[in-house]
Amino acid sequence: MPKTGSPDRGSTGSPLDVPHHDLPYQRVGTIDAETVRLLGWFAVILLALTTLIVLPTLLDVVNSAVLGTLTPVMMWAPTLILFGLHRLRRRHGSFLGIAAVKPIRPVRRIVVISLLLLVGLSALPVLTEALAVLLGLKSVSVSSDAWTLLPTVPVLVVATMLITAGEEFAWRGYIQTLLAPWGYWRSSAAIGAFWSLWHIPLTVGYAASGDLLVRDVISTSVNLFLAAFVLSGVRYLSASVWPAVLGHSLLNTVLVYVYSNFTTSISATAEMTFWTYTALSWLVWLGLIAVTVQAVHRRRTADSTTIQ
Repeated sequence: MPKTGSPDRGSTGSPLDVPHHDLPYQRVGTIDAETVRLLGWFAVILLALTTLIVLPTLLDVVNSAVLGTLTPVMMWAPTLILFGLHRLRRRHGSFLGIAAVKPIRPVRRIVVISLLLLVGLSALPVLTEALAVLLGLKSVSVSSDAWTLLPTVPVLVVATMLITAGEEFAWRGYIQTLLAPWGYWRSSAAIGAFWSLWHIPLTVGYAASGDLLVRDVISTSVNLFLAAFVLSGVRYLSASVWPAVLGHSLLNTVLVYVYSNFTTSISATAEMTFWTYTALSWLVWLGLIAVTVQAVHRRRTADSTTIQ
């Protein structure tokens, strides 16, 4: 599919005038100063807001259950902050266009990538748990609610997309477009690192309340960083943010469902068992990342050949 314009606007020092949904795999330029300032303010405001929300839990003023109640609101904070900065700084172009929220096309590519992502993120926890059982790290333990809950999972996936959109319009949408000159690897790593960092106040809050262990904070941070490469990958492949919205929802629904209902819990195990299982899960993630990267590279190579 031909590109609508060169994504290398950042190297000229000019802001993006139009959305560029087909993003370059290789690094093609630098990020302009205006974009750096916008993202800097975004980072400061978002981290400050999140810390302020979590602070009462850290000080043991409120119960950690409050964090769960506030989660849907917090998940929309990245997009709302970026939208405010976009308008305040009079950025060129439509916010929804730059975020790849619209236009919703090419429809066929978006649907195909979404279906492939559904298969990949459904297979990931199944493969992880199967390997864990085979290696003796876990045992099969089907919960009494497993089959009763199964029909509700698709509904939950769709409903959760209403919340994950609040994050993905920002991360894999607006910011992924602004960082396009960096190419796939650098932009995805930068987004993944900050996405993971943003969750740390929340996970530390849960740890302070005794709901999580320190090792859970570490493993969750790495999990988010790894997942970012897959979510960024489907943005590259589909030229739309919507598959990333679906993917984020699958992380919060399908993966949780499989991990919680078919094997024994890893949370109360010894350190060696926990970290062996965690390393195994990261290897499975790396496998999915490798498949995603190969697909992104092929797509971008094919597009470049077509344009030439």
